[in-house]
Amino acid sequence: MANLYRANLYRANLYRANLYRANLYRANLEEANLKGANLEEANLEEANLEEANLYRANLKGANLRSVKLPSPGIVLLASWGALSSETTLALMRLDAHNHPDGQAAFDRWATEELHPCPYTGCHVQRVANFNENYSLWSWGPAPTLYEAMMMVLKEKCIIE
Repeated sequence: MANLYRANLYRANLYRANLYRANLYRANLEEANLKGANLEEANLEEANLEEANLYRANLKGANLRSVKLPSPGIVLLASWGALSSETTLALMRLDAHNHPDGQAAFDRWATEELHPCPYTGCHVQRVANFNENYSLWSWGPAPTLYEAMMMVLKEKCIIE
């Protein structure tokens, strides 16, 4: 378990780094490359993650109390895995509202036998990285990026 208390990791390349349970309290990770990093159960309380690359990072169980986060869209691109039915549906709706073929693509996906993700072969990236569930699909209003981010963080991280 790494102790990086108050470490200055500004623009550090931590691509796929294993920081499981690391102490990153008040660490400066501004603009750090955390793509694919394992930050599971890490203590990031009061850390600065502004403009950090969180694509496919594992933040499950991380302490994010008083952390400075990058934009909600970047946070949603971390690797969130399985979520509650409510959060999964909300994120699927958010993905559908931002898909070039929108509701039609997701309606097809929910009724096809093999259920390939509607973003498979699409020219734009998904809004969030999570385990979708075709059996939950129904069209409806989507949350804002901020609302979606907070749903995921409340479910997967320590934020209060």
